[in-house]
Amino acid sequence: MNDTVGAPSAVASREGSSVQTPVLISATTVQAGVPAEYAWLKSRFGVQEQDWKIDMRSLSRTPQGRTLETFRLLLRGGRPVDVHFDITSFHQL
Repeated sequence: MNDTVGAPSAVASREGSSVQTPVLISATTVQAGVPAEYAWLKSRFGVQEQDWKIDMRSLSRTPQGRTLETFRLLLRGGRPVDVHFDITSFHQL
Protein backbone atom coordinates (compact mmCIF):
# COMPACT_ATOMS: atom_id res chain seq x y z
CA MET A 1 0.00 0.00 0.00
CA ASN A 2 1.32 3.46 -0.88
CA ASP A 3 0.22 6.32 1.37
CA THR A 4 2.07 8.98 -0.60
CA VAL A 5 0.12 12.22 -0.92
CA GLY A 6 0.97 15.52 -2.54
CA ALA A 7 4.56 16.25 -3.45
CA PRO A 8 6.61 13.11 -4.04
CA SER A 9 8.95 13.82 -1.13
CA ALA A 10 6.23 15.03 1.28
CA VAL A 11 5.02 11.69 2.59
CA ALA A 12 6.52 8.21 2.57
CA SER A 13 4.56 4.97 2.78
CA ARG A 14 3.53 3.90 6.29
CA GLU A 15 0.24 2.89 7.78
CA GLY A 16 -0.19 5.36 10.63
CA SER A 17 -2.39 3.21 12.86
CA SER A 18 0.21 2.76 15.60
CA VAL A 19 3.24 4.53 17.04
CA GLN A 20 5.34 1.69 15.58
CA THR A 21 4.09 2.45 12.04
CA PRO A 22 3.54 6.22 11.82
CA VAL A 23 3.00 7.99 8.52
CA LEU A 24 6.40 9.50 7.79
CA ILE A 25 6.23 13.16 6.79
CA SER A 26 9.50 14.09 5.10
CA ALA A 27 8.86 17.82 4.65
CA THR A 28 11.53 20.15 5.99
CA THR A 29 9.30 23.04 7.12
CA VAL A 30 6.10 23.35 9.12
CA GLN A 31 4.57 25.16 6.15
CA ALA A 32 5.03 22.04 4.02
CA GLY A 33 4.63 19.39 6.72
CA VAL A 34 1.27 20.35 8.20
CA PRO A 35 -0.49 20.49 4.80
CA ALA A 36 1.04 17.08 4.00
CA GLU A 37 -0.54 15.65 7.17
CA TYR A 38 -3.94 17.05 6.28
CA ALA A 39 -3.65 15.88 2.66
CA TRP A 40 -2.94 12.35 3.91
CA LEU A 41 -5.93 12.49 6.26
CA LYS A 42 -8.16 13.69 3.43
CA SER A 43 -6.96 10.93 1.10
CA ARG A 44 -7.65 8.29 3.75
CA PHE A 45 -10.79 9.58 5.50
CA GLY A 46 -12.45 12.14 3.23
CA VAL A 47 -13.43 15.74 3.85
CA GLN A 48 -12.68 17.30 7.25
CA GLU A 49 -15.78 18.45 9.19
CA GLN A 50 -17.93 16.36 6.85
CA ASP A 51 -16.46 12.84 7.07
CA TRP A 52 -14.26 13.34 10.13
CA LYS A 53 -13.40 15.84 12.85
CA ILE A 54 -10.32 16.29 15.00
CA ASP A 55 -11.09 15.34 18.59
CA MET A 56 -7.52 15.69 19.88
CA ARG A 57 -3.96 16.35 18.73
CA SER A 58 -0.85 15.62 20.74
CA LEU A 59 2.92 15.55 20.38
CA SER A 60 5.21 12.91 21.83
CA ARG A 61 8.80 11.78 21.58
CA THR A 62 9.83 8.18 21.03
CA PRO A 63 12.71 6.58 22.97
CA GLN A 64 14.68 6.84 19.69
CA GLY A 65 14.20 10.63 19.65
CA ARG A 66 11.55 10.79 16.92
CA THR A 67 8.76 13.38 17.17
CA LEU A 68 5.26 11.98 16.69
CA GLU A 69 2.03 13.86 16.24
CA THR A 70 -1.11 11.89 17.02
CA PHE A 71 -4.54 12.87 15.78
CA ARG A 72 -7.63 11.39 17.41
CA LEU A 73 -10.32 11.64 14.76
CA LEU A 74 -14.03 11.12 15.13
CA LEU A 75 -15.36 9.60 11.95
CA ARG A 76 -18.87 10.22 10.73
CA GLY A 77 -21.02 8.21 13.11
CA GLY A 78 -18.70 8.93 16.04
CA ARG A 79 -16.12 6.12 15.74
CA PRO A 80 -12.72 7.28 17.06
CA VAL A 81 -9.55 6.57 15.06
CA ASP A 82 -5.97 7.43 16.06
CA VAL A 83 -3.50 8.38 13.33
CA HIS A 84 0.20 8.81 14.08
CA PHE A 85 2.60 10.93 12.02
CA ASP A 86 6.38 11.00 12.33
CA ILE A 87 7.12 14.72 11.96
CA THR A 88 10.76 14.65 13.03
CA SER A 89 11.94 16.14 9.73
CA PHE A 90 10.22 19.47 10.47
CA HIS A 91 9.53 19.46 14.20
CA GLN A 92 11.71 18.57 17.19
CA LEU A 93 10.32 18.14 20.71
